[in-house]
Amino acid sequence: MKKYYKYDKEYSKKYYLKNREKILKQKKKWYLSHPEIHRKRAKEWFKKNPEKKKLYERKSYLKHRKERIESCKKYAQENKELVHKRWKIWYLKNSDKVKEKVRRWVENNSERRKEYRKNYGKRYRILNKDKIKEINRKYSLENRNKINEYGRRWSKTENGKIKQRRDSYRRRQKFPIEIDKNIIALIKKRDDCKCIYCGIECFENVPVGSRNKLTIDHIDSDDGTIVDNLAVACNFCNISKNDKDVHKWLEKRLLKEIFSL
Repeated sequence: MKKYYKYDKEYSKKYYLKNREKILKQKKKWYLSHPEIHRKRAKEWFKKNPEKKKLYERKSYLKHRKERIESCKKYAQENKELVHKRWKIWYLKNSDKVKEKVRRWVENNSERRKEYRKNYGKRYRILNKDKIKEINRKYSLENRNKINEYGRRWSKTENGKIKQRRDSYRRRQKFPIEIDKNIIALIKKRDDCKCIYCGIECFENVPVGSRNKLTIDHIDSDDGTIVDNLAVACNFCNISKNDKDVHKWLEKRLLKEIFSL
């Protein structure tokens, strides 16, 4: 008579723990010798158990996370153009999916996004001050007309008008004493009614917004209303200079003129 033994879980566990390395080596050998069968079996099992598949993938990712990140970085550095092309092709095919995914994430994580932007933006600005200045300088030199056009359009809006009023109010507070008419006449004679910054001829009987409107400018904003500190300036130069240092402002202006040629 044949003897039938019952399956003992405890015994099998003990045996597996004792001979774990041996069993794993045997499994590896079998997988290497029968790769196609192993793949088929794995695919079938993953189809039947999608939830277990996700858990298994997650565990393997967490286990080998550092190694995967390093290998991905190496590959990306070695094949930059290829990666960029692939990413572009994939994005063009799945642009709607990506946009939808981003939109849903933003809706669900609006507060988290705001906090991250604030913290990251502050940190990035502190660490990359010179870099940001250089980028802004290059952009302003390359897109001078575009910026001026945007400034003109913005100054006509309600917020722009409010800002202009505030600036004029601050200037009046800084220099509250009205300049005497005799002193203005003296300055006009001395400068021959020409802007000391750009050399354009200025006139009094001209609309307020025009460039060649005659204005009296304080060369150094800290020295106050002294005759030596006052000069004739056109409306454009007076507004663009504002309270800035004369030398720095002129240097910036010369650079803009050079690059625009």
